[in-house]
Amino acid sequence: MKKLLSFFSALSLAITSTTNIVACSSSENSSVTRNKQEITPENLDKFFSSHMTWDFKDQFFFKDKNKQTEEENTRFDYISTGLMTSNLFTLVKNKFDNLFEYNDKDYWFSILFQNDEVFDKSGIILNNLYKLPFDVVVTPKDKSWSYRKENLVLNFEETKIYSKQVWLEKFIKFYAENNIERKTPATNLPNFNQLFLTSIMESTSNLNKYKENNSAYVVKHVSEELTYLFSGEKDFPDTRWLYEDYKINFNIKNYHYLSDDLDMPYVIYFNSDFTASFLNEPEINFSSNSNFSVLFV
Repeated sequence: MKKLLSFFSALSLAITSTTNIVACSSSENSSVTRNKQEITPENLDKFFSSHMTWDFKDQFFFKDKNKQTEEENTRFDYISTGLMTSNLFTLVKNKFDNLFEYNDKDYWFSILFQNDEVFDKSGIILNNLYKLPFDVVVTPKDKSWSYRKENLVLNFEETKIYSKQVWLEKFIKFYAENNIERKTPATNLPNFNQLFLTSIMESTSNLNKYKENNSAYVVKHVSEELTYLFSGEKDFPDTRWLYEDYKINFNIKNYHYLSDDLDMPYVIYFNSDFTASFLNEPEINFSSNSNFSVLFV
């Protein structure tokens, strides 16, 4: 099955990433540049037909495969597709937004790599060019039509891995921006689009503790759960670390109850300041503020 990652405006978060990219390899149509276009199948076809090839040559998240451990080789395929799809989405969407006039909330915009494994399952070689075929799908939310452009190509070349400070910040922002586990609350939550991670699990027996601001129990438990999520030894689908020496520790500094969702399963939303750091290099750290949610089971 092709790997699919869909993005839409409702998933934009408080922690925003920046990506150093890229130029499309074909030149811009000057008339399109001067006057933004309406999104129609015809205009989309015109745009993508003149932008069949996309280029990325820069720093990125991956080590050279020759420097990975055997376990890291195994984890690479699980983590790499999401990172690559997010990167490609940013590349295409930035160009797309310069040429089209539209409301993000009215459209689904999806990137699909054509191969199940974007790269070799075990990793990549730095400074090596990879030609990666992909498709783009654009569909209005009312489903009145759907457009698909196949056989586009991303020319991808990683020059070196990010510095560890940059890697840490971008890795956390990636998971914040591509959080597909969240559940829309029944109540109006301030800045709901700022949700960060929603995979914290908790027993219903502790529900009332999450309705107390600055609950010592919650601060400790959420810190432990996030740390385990980004460094633990669970099965691959349950953990989000890529390299042994890049495992991440989370320190939740406070707890502010925001809202809850009474639908089953029960969800509580909260806000917190946090610091993330590498387990083996705590001096490399990243602090921010975000909304979170807890799923009670």
